[in-house]
Amino acid sequence: MSWRRAESLDNYIKRKHKSKSEFARFIGVDRQQVTKWANDSHFVIRGRLYSLRRRIDRAAPPAPDTAMAEADLLDRKIIERGGS
Repeated sequence: MSWRRAESLDNYIKRKHKSKSEFARFIGVDRQQVTKWANDSHFVIRGRLYSLRRRIDRAAPPAPDTAMAEADLLDRKIIERGGS
């Protein structure tokens, strides 16, 4: 799949359909759903609608709960050893 062929849903609708309402009728969904997809940065590649779920080109920062649990564990180990 080539990302160079991706286009925003808004651009696709402008190019292929008269309006979001007409596009919604064409694919059998409410216009509000099409607006939500457009606002959520869905994109079209070769006539298929895609959404960006998550970035995979870099590591995600640890979740706050995980970071706190790791810090608590480290504190307990230090206390158990009697050090600071």
